[in-house]
Amino acid sequence: MENIDEIKLIIKKLKGEITEKEEQDLTSWLNTSITNQELYQRLSHLWKNAQDPAAYITPDSNLAWKNIQTRIQWSEHELVEQPTPQYSNSFFSSQVYRSLKIAASLVAAILMASLVYMQWMKPAIISTTNNTNTIQEIHLPDQSIIALSPQSSISYLDHFENSERTVTLNGQAFFDVTRDPSHPFSVTTQHLKITVLGTSFYIKDHPAKDSAEVGVFSGKVAVVNNEVQEDNVYLTKDQKAFLLSGKRISIVQEPAKKELVTTAQTLVFKQKMLTEVVANLEKTFNVSIAIESNETKKCRYSGFISKTTIEEALDIITSTMNLSYEKKNSAFIIKGNSCP
Repeated sequence: MENIDEIKLIIKKLKGEITEKEEQDLTSWLNTSITNQELYQRLSHLWKNAQDPAAYITPDSNLAWKNIQTRIQWSEHELVEQPTPQYSNSFFSSQVYRSLKIAASLVAAILMASLVYMQWMKPAIISTTNNTNTIQEIHLPDQSIIALSPQSSISYLDHFENSERTVTLNGQAFFDVTRDPSHPFSVTTQHLKITVLGTSFYIKDHPAKDSAEVGVFSGKVAVVNNEVQEDNVYLTKDQKAFLLSGKRISIVQEPAKKELVTTAQTLVFKQKMLTEVVANLEKTFNVSIAIESNETKKCRYSGFISKTTIEEALDIITSTMNLSYEKKNSAFIIKGNSCP
């Protein structure tokens, strides 16, 4: 569950057990969004009410009147030995009742805080439709990357808290999935369900068409026919699966990289060394690119680069990584000494 560490810091803050370093971390988290501040205020309010036992104590008027009568009796008959005043059962019942009421209020406050937290942190569905004429880059909560093609849409939860990472796709997209064997990644389309642990692949499945296609760049992909669960196949690198209406899934051995070049017109990088990214750009655009700093060569880059011009590609990379570049004759030099 997301933000559980911050919730623990809030509890420490309310209990007065927070350290100076934790206080700084909590303040930094609160300053990141109004949502965080509102959550803190709600939990603080619940905590404050739960810590005020006086709010739940009801005076026992009957017991008070009996005590007054006893004192009057003593004043009128001072020479008469009076028995030692005894606390009535109602006194003990009242004390037990008050204790139980305070305990119940604390439990109720804790439960209410839990409900507020669960409701506040309930995953929201994010839906994105690409109505442009270019590839749209999407970063998922698990750091997986999607290249969503034009006239395609996708939906997913704003954070993956269950055992499976699920996405719904209408249209075409390329996926570069972060590997996580304990949390499978699945994509559901009109005709297929695709499940992986961590790999790269593309899917074509437009609702208006009676066909679907899956191609694998790396790793292993499980493909299941939504209408016939027994119709399922496993794909590996450079394999494609095709499904036509009324037929079973068929497999073709064909490098998928050709598909990316002809359909996406984009380069995909995920945590690649800058030297590897530069080498790819040199080959793609047939230019020479040098990296000025040895430290910068160790930097890593993740993202998509549309195959338009080398200048636009370098603009994207350098702006993302807080670097710069210059052109000398027909060659390019990347400058800077920092990594993001």
